[in-house]
Amino acid sequence: MTTATITPPLFPAGSPEYRGERLNQLDLKVQQTIRYRGLRITPAFEAFNVNNSDKIITYASTNFGATWSQPNSIVQGRILGVSTKFQW
Repeated sequence: MTTATITPPLFPAGSPEYRGERLNQLDLKVQQTIRYRGLRITPAFEAFNVNNSDKIITYASTNFGATWSQPNSIVQGRILGVSTKFQW
């Protein structure tokens, strides 16, 4: 016979201890279409995570031990982007 193994969760799903902090993220995009001799040029500026939230996305381990509740990854910092679209 073999020994059965079960790993119960430390907190029931949905309990207040289990929920993480709320993610508040703001993304902005500004663009303007310019027409010139049958050509449409659309420059754009984008800013992601404008308020620079640093919410924890995942933890290193869900098992009790030395790495219990250690942050593994967070939301990426502020990202800026510039683009241009040409249509003819």
